[in-house]
Amino acid sequence: MTSEEAAEIETEVLRPYQERLENLQTYREALIAEVDHEYPLSEEACKEMNMLQELLGLKDDNILPIKQQIEAQFVCQACKGSREVRKRVRTPFGSFTEVSICPNCKDSEKLA
Repeated sequence: MTSEEAAEIETEVLRPYQERLENLQTYREALIAEVDHEYPLSEEACKEMNMLQELLGLKDDNILPIKQQIEAQFVCQACKGSREVRKRVRTPFGSFTEVSICPNCKDSEKLA
């Protein structure tokens, strides 16, 4: 077998993998464009993303890391999306946890 034949075989074998990587990148770019336009995504935008996912032949497991990575940019770092901040308070009578509404995302669109 010549090196050219081997290269052709390698290209043919790797084609599905390369196509999958390209499809994942296409999905990533579309999701970024959508969240730049509106976040959280509207029901219509979610439907469009689901149609794109199906068109590209991607499973939920394939896109989950992409969604998590992009959505993490919208989660408040102070409360990790819970909208509550906890502070440990020590008094002469013991210690307790004080819970209050997160001041960073009280009036924002950050993901709860």
